[in-house]
Amino acid sequence: MLRRAFLAFILVAFLAPSVKGANQPQRIVSLAPAATETLFLLEAGDHVVGVTDYDTFPEVVRELPSVGGYSNPSIERILSLKPDLVVGIKTFHRELLDRLSEMGIKTLELTMHRRLYNVKESILALGKAVEREEAAEALWGKIASGLENLKEEVAHRYRDGVPPILVVVWHEPLIVAGGYSYVDDIMRAIGLPNAAGSIRYTFPQISREKLLALNPKIVILVKAERGMSPDRDAVEKLLYDLPLDILGITEVKNDALLHPGPRTLEVAQVLVEAVAEVSEHAP
Repeated sequence: MLRRAFLAFILVAFLAPSVKGANQPQRIVSLAPAATETLFLLEAGDHVVGVTDYDTFPEVVRELPSVGGYSNPSIERILSLKPDLVVGIKTFHRELLDRLSEMGIKTLELTMHRRLYNVKESILALGKAVEREEAAEALWGKIASGLENLKEEVAHRYRDGVPPILVVVWHEPLIVAGGYSYVDDIMRAIGLPNAAGSIRYTFPQISREKLLALNPKIVILVKAERGMSPDRDAVEKLLYDLPLDILGITEVKNDALLHPGPRTLEVAQVLVEAVAEVSEHAP
């Protein structure tokens, strides 16, 4: 009798379907805006209880408790929110995440901060962590297909090619999006040439001599709501003091350009629209 009961228990344990959501985190603290955005796009935003001072999207996150800055979140504030999952970025938060793990708090370390393929990896990792794996696959699929569509649109609109583009994130010293960056990956994916694409750094400083050698035709200034925003007057003075044939300078106001994440299509569309604006008014 006992043997039969034991066998029945084993069969139930192994054959019965698992309860979805049984291990899903209920109180998540996100230490990176891109991670926060991903959680909301995966429909796990209801479980986010803490973010950073730099979180602005979606709008509702502005009302959530902040645990401090992006690079210096407060462990005391994090603990006060009683999280069962803390999500951070490897380069910035490893030491803090290790301390939280030692306290018995589950953590997830992402590498979303640099390249487009890191974004894919992080979306899928977050999807697994919050039991939204199908939603994560669908989100990345939408991003990938959207980039392909934009590539076709760019090729159709600019049959003679797009002039080299310089994406500026700071004015003094001049700092731009280099070839080892999320911005460059997106530009390559949709057929926009990055004037600084040959420089294998994420955000390199550019000297006057190097700027002349790069010879950009279109300049896009990235204006962030929070964080770095280049001064247009300073950039224009530098560019027009040099013998460069600039077709136009334009500004884009979008924080997503500066933190790699799930709003990749939005970033790509913003870049395409910026190029179109300059092209329409170019002499």
